Amino acid sequence: MFHETEYTITRGDIDIDIMVEYKITDLIPAVGPSWNDPGAPAEGGEITSLIATLDGELFPLTDEEERKIEDHIHDTHDFDETDYWEE
Repeated sequence: MFHETEYTITRGDIDIDIMVEYKITDLIPAVGPSWNDPGAPAEGGEITSLIATLDGELFPLTDEEERKIEDHIHDTHDFDETDYWEE
Protein backbone atom coordinates (compact mmCIF):
# COMPACT_ATOMS: atom_id res chain seq x y z
CA MET A 1 0.00 0.00 0.00
CA PHE A 2 1.28 3.44 -0.92
CA HIS A 3 1.24 6.25 1.63
CA GLU A 4 1.38 9.95 0.82
CA THR A 5 3.02 12.95 2.41
CA GLU A 6 3.65 16.52 1.35
CA TYR A 7 7.19 17.85 1.52
CA THR A 8 8.83 21.18 0.71
CA ILE A 9 12.13 21.11 -1.16
CA THR A 10 14.33 24.20 -1.22
CA ARG A 11 16.44 24.74 -4.32
CA GLY A 12 18.38 27.96 -4.15
CA ASP A 13 15.89 30.61 -2.99
CA ILE A 14 12.85 28.69 -4.26
CA ASP A 15 10.61 26.50 -2.10
CA ILE A 16 8.88 23.73 -4.05
CA ASP A 17 5.92 21.86 -2.53
CA ILE A 18 5.89 18.26 -3.79
CA MET A 19 3.77 15.19 -3.13
CA VAL A 20 5.65 12.05 -2.09
CA GLU A 21 4.20 8.55 -2.42
CA TYR A 22 6.06 5.79 -0.61
CA LYS A 23 5.88 2.21 0.56
CA ILE A 24 7.32 1.28 3.94
CA THR A 25 7.64 -2.10 5.60
CA ASP A 26 5.89 -2.78 8.91
CA LEU A 27 7.86 -1.88 12.01
CA ILE A 28 8.26 -4.59 14.63
CA PRO A 29 9.29 -2.83 17.85
CA ALA A 30 12.34 -3.76 19.87
CA VAL A 31 11.78 -6.22 22.73
CA GLY A 32 13.55 -6.66 26.07
CA PRO A 33 16.01 -7.29 27.41
CA SER A 34 14.79 -9.16 30.44
CA TRP A 35 16.46 -11.42 33.00
CA ASN A 36 15.95 -14.52 30.82
CA ASP A 37 15.98 -13.04 27.31
CA PRO A 38 18.58 -10.81 25.64
CA GLY A 39 15.80 -9.06 23.71
CA ALA A 40 15.66 -8.21 20.03
CA PRO A 41 16.24 -5.00 18.08
CA ALA A 42 13.48 -3.30 16.12
CA GLU A 43 12.97 -4.66 12.61
CA GLY A 44 11.38 -3.24 9.49
CA GLY A 45 10.53 0.35 8.73
CA GLU A 46 12.44 0.29 5.44
CA ILE A 47 11.22 2.52 2.63
CA THR A 48 10.89 0.26 -0.41
CA SER A 49 9.54 2.78 -2.92
CA LEU A 50 9.61 6.58 -3.08
CA ILE A 51 8.03 8.64 -5.87
CA ALA A 52 7.98 12.45 -5.89
CA THR A 53 5.54 14.40 -8.06
CA LEU A 54 4.85 18.06 -8.78
CA ASP A 55 1.48 18.88 -10.32
CA GLY A 56 1.01 15.21 -11.18
CA GLU A 57 4.32 14.89 -13.03
CA LEU A 58 7.36 12.94 -11.81
CA PHE A 59 9.79 15.21 -9.98
CA PRO A 60 13.49 14.25 -10.00
CA LEU A 61 15.24 14.30 -6.63
CA THR A 62 18.90 14.59 -5.76
CA ASP A 63 20.38 11.93 -3.47
CA GLU A 64 20.48 14.46 -0.62
CA GLU A 65 16.82 15.43 -1.14
CA GLU A 66 15.80 11.78 -1.17
CA ARG A 67 17.71 11.15 2.07
CA LYS A 68 16.03 14.15 3.74
CA ILE A 69 12.60 12.95 2.62
CA GLU A 70 13.31 9.45 3.95
CA ASP A 71 14.35 10.98 7.29
CA HIS A 72 11.11 13.00 7.30
CA ILE A 73 9.06 9.86 6.59
CA HIS A 74 10.76 7.92 9.38
CA ASP A 75 10.07 10.81 11.78
CA THR A 76 6.41 11.29 10.82
CA HIS A 77 5.03 7.96 9.52
CA ASP A 78 2.22 6.52 11.64
CA PHE A 79 3.22 2.87 11.99
CA ASP A 80 0.00 2.23 13.94
CA GLU A 81 -1.99 2.42 10.70
CA THR A 82 -0.33 -0.77 9.47
CA ASP A 83 -1.99 -4.11 10.05
CA TYR A 84 0.94 -5.74 11.90
CA TRP A 85 -0.86 -5.57 15.24
CA GLU A 86 -4.11 -6.95 13.76
CA GLU A 87 -2.59 -10.31 12.82
